[in-house]
Amino acid sequence: MIKKIFKLLNKLTLIDLVKLINKLKKEYNINNLDKNIKNNKKQIKKIVNIYLIEVGENKIGIIKKIKEIKKINLIESKRKIEKLPFLIKKNISIKEATNIEKEFLKLKAKIKIE
Repeated sequence: MIKKIFKLLNKLTLIDLVKLINKLKKEYNINNLDKNIKNNKKQIKKIVNIYLIEVGENKIGIIKKIKEIKKINLIESKRKIEKLPFLIKKNISIKEATNIEKEFLKLKAKIKIE
């Protein structure tokens, strides 16, 4: 369909093409496109939660990592990962979440960031 439209556009004169562009700008509010993009960037979620979805093969490593992040003892860490999904940390920056995710991926665990 796009190829057909492009072929039709090639047949237009320059004056008709300018008229079409102006009509499209008006119809789809393209003049304010920069403002719309900036507004959407502001709405992008900057605070996330990170969950442990699956422990994988290295259960002991995961327990130690949970202990380190949550600042709890090993027994509590073990109990936490027995009920999945488990909220590792909430209301953190995307950067911190991706760093935590990398650590768990090294341990072959599955992580979910929302």
